[in-house]
Amino acid sequence: YGNGEVIFHSFQLPEHPTFEWYLQHQLHDCNFFRRFWSAPSPSRFFEPASSDWNYYQTYNAKTVFRWQSPLRLAGELAILLAEGGCYSGGMRHQLRANTLGQAAAHELLKDDFDQTFFFASQRSWSRFFRDIAWDNTIVFVSKGMRQIHCLLATDSD
Repeated sequence: YGNGEVIFHSFQLPEHPTFEWYLQHQLHDCNFFRRFWSAPSPSRFFEPASSDWNYYQTYNAKTVFRWQSPLRLAGELAILLAEGGCYSGGMRHQLRANTLGQAAAHELLKDDFDQTFFFASQRSWSRFFRDIAWDNTIVFVSKGMRQIHCLLATDSD
């Protein structure tokens, strides 16, 4: 990606009785995103700065990371492919972007749509983002496979 950066990584969820309860009910209530991004494994890949968490003092995490139906994941991936950042225009054929988005969603979720939380953000919530015009985060939590998948994309001017 020549005009910005894209990062994708997956993490295995630990087993813990308290986390299990939140995983079944409401991740935002356990301050999930702040805890997740600052955990050792994710922070190695996404390098959050301590100043990133000041963002949460200004914006509620429910506003930054909006829950969406997992049925929207394929569409969000297709939009990222089709838009391709600020200036590049992405894929020229939107049908191809849609086909790839559908295939990626099914590969990542393994058709486990009923056991998945999906969150999306277009805010520049971390120093990773260039805050120019196009900042995207997609996080989905698969309860059945006990995995968290993260896709962060940003552009530069």
